[in-house]
Amino acid sequence: MMGRVGRSGVTAIDPDSSPVENLRRGIGRASFAVAGAGLLAGVFLSLAGARLLSAAVLKTVFGLLLVLPVVNVLAVIGEEIRRRDWTFAAVAVFVLALLGWAIAGRLAGS
Repeated sequence: MMGRVGRSGVTAIDPDSSPVENLRRGIGRASFAVAGAGLLAGVFLSLAGARLLSAAVLKTVFGLLLVLPVVNVLAVIGEEIRRRDWTFAAVAVFVLALLGWAIAGRLAGS
């Protein structure tokens, strides 16, 4: 069953979600909270004059933001295989291949 839209306009979480889906959702929320806090910390450190520390914090946060989609797609692949939904599993593998190709192209170009 898909999430329903309530009066507030927010999509409700499906109570029948698998543990993998719940874990993916929790990790995503926590990671974006950490990324937001890290971006703020990096900006404030930069404004305070701690340029080297700011750069290190921002590089770490940007690395996290680059890794999150890959982790998310890996979790989706696992979930779709668990559900035996081979069409969506194949699409997720294709998306993972595209991400890998884009990352490899960037690494080879730098």
